[in-house]
Amino acid sequence: MPQSYLQFYSDIAFHNGLKKLMSEFLGNKQLLDNGFEYLKEYDYYLKEEMVIDAEDAVFDITTINREIYLRDILLEQRKNLYNVLKSTPDCLKGTLDELNIVFTKIESQEEQTYFAIIIEELKNVVGDIKLQYSNIVEHHPIYNKIKRVNSSLSYFQCKDLPYSFFEKLYELTYSLDLIDDVIVTEEEFMNVFTSVKPESQIIFKKPNPIIAFYLKAIEVFFDNLNAVTIEKSQLFLNKQGKPLKSADLYTALSRGTDKYAVEKTRIKTEVEELNNKYLT
Repeated sequence: MPQSYLQFYSDIAFHNGLKKLMSEFLGNKQLLDNGFEYLKEYDYYLKEEMVIDAEDAVFDITTINREIYLRDILLEQRKNLYNVLKSTPDCLKGTLDELNIVFTKIESQEEQTYFAIIIEELKNVVGDIKLQYSNIVEHHPIYNKIKRVNSSLSYFQCKDLPYSFFEKLYELTYSLDLIDDVIVTEEEFMNVFTSVKPESQIIFKKPNPIIAFYLKAIEVFFDNLNAVTIEKSQLFLNKQGKPLKSADLYTALSRGTDKYAVEKTRIKTEVEELNNKYLT
């Protein structure tokens, strides 16, 4: 399959392609040739067409702003991709591998203007591919991009969150050096937080005051994560490898020391960012 079939998405992810695409909005030849007029004061194109030629004429008015312009292009690219996949389904696995790399890169730029629209579109693309071709590629990491965790099927009753949230939480947890990502794999971490009967355990590296603060901070993402359920689960181990007990957590939280102020501030900041992104 020619490499160019994903070039559109790759350019957006790695080569500032979205900026170039949006720069072509002004003075767009295709729109102007199709009878649209650009209204600078409103920053959109306008086209009026008479649909009923009578004494009381009726006009159809079409406007295209920057967002509509982008969505129209994305839809056209989606159709092109589907046509390629339809003619060469044997290349689906490679397509998903490459698309997963592109998708992940675009997700990292979500805060930039219009990137949320790109991500929304890619989720539609992945969802359609999964629906259409699951008989060819039943499982693939990119499917996790659209996966949501059923709160009723998780031990700690996570809130209505996408699978990607837990990927971010794992990344946050090891980047804060709370766990060793070699000892606690992403799969094991996911199992603890998303399974109805978790089989893995999470062993922490830091002292109890830091771990207690972290666990308290992430309670907001669950309906049944607290000191009691943590002890009952036996899934969370301190740095000595012993299951955390509710009394240990309560004691650690009640200590009025600033010894770990820097670590706690980092945890608070990172968790608040996740909260703002996924719950608000």
